[in-house]
Amino acid sequence: MKQSPRHHFYRTAPAYVMTNEDLRWVNTIVNPHAQRVLTVAASGDHPLFYQLFGATHVDTFDISYCAKLITDIKCAAIRSLDLSQYSQLIFNLFNAPCVTELPHMTDTIMPQLGSLAQKFIKKYDRSYIFSNGIQPALYYKNFLPTPNEYQKLQQMNINSFHFINTDIQLLHTQCPNKYDIINLSNIFEYIHDTNIIKDTLCHLGHLLHMGGKIIVHQTEILTNTQQNNYYHISQQLAPWARMGIYVKDKTKDICQPTAIILQKINEIIR
Repeated sequence: MKQSPRHHFYRTAPAYVMTNEDLRWVNTIVNPHAQRVLTVAASGDHPLFYQLFGATHVDTFDISYCAKLITDIKCAAIRSLDLSQYSQLIFNLFNAPCVTELPHMTDTIMPQLGSLAQKFIKKYDRSYIFSNGIQPALYYKNFLPTPNEYQKLQQMNINSFHFINTDIQLLHTQCPNKYDIINLSNIFEYIHDTNIIKDTLCHLGHLLHMGGKIIVHQTEILTNTQQNNYYHISQQLAPWARMGIYVKDKTKDICQPTAIILQKINEIIR
């Protein structure tokens, strides 16, 4: 099988088909009753899980349009397929050489997508548009919805989520709303300039309600250098925010995930 190239992030960058983040765990250390959420679209799991957790308004963002595509495909699949069929479709989408030839795609999923999404899939059908990350069937089965969660998602009859196609540094200029939670996933793993990280957090802080939180994921435990960097960033943001670093106990996971939580405690002085 042809191997997909090393991925960078751009408008047509391949999407992940499943998250590698334990969203259930993260939800236990932030506001479990957040009503308004802004989250990376990524594999589509983030907005779906926030809806499942009780959010009443979820906006998504991503630099890649493929992230919106996988999100819309998952919404359509949840409305139309049982959990076993849904899981198999997600596993099959990973690194699929031809998306439209997969079971259920042409007859069930595609008709439920918008015209732009359909045109995009047809144009990039043989471009491995869902090939980011590693084989989900081998590593991330525990991040699939449980039968009870899946039934609840089906009852919600989710159509789609508002999507903002933008780079993280421009995100704050395109969000007219305020939020209880802003989930940045592991975006900062790919940004090594601490000034960019600090400025991005400060810009997004304006979009938080008082007491709201920004979540930054890290798929591995922080190195000493990373801990020191976040410590210095937290000192600079201290007038309006407080930061905590949480590490999940390593059990059977292939990694030891870390969550950096920034909470707004004062208004930001411009």
